[in-house]
Amino acid sequence: MQELQQKSNELLQEEIRRAIREKLSRFTFPCPHCREDINDEHFGKEQRAFGYINEV
Repeated sequence: MQELQQKSNELLQEEIRRAIREKLSRFTFPCPHCREDINDEHFGKEQRAFGYINEV
């Protein structure tokens, strides 16, 4: 029973992480240079600002 609860909690946490990743990938902000809307995916993996949030 405890294993089932633990597995359920792990699945729920993964579902939450996935939802957060999807929301953050749609988060846009104006580029300070050209004023076009950009998001975290416009940058390389090392430069992504929101990657740290996804890890939490």
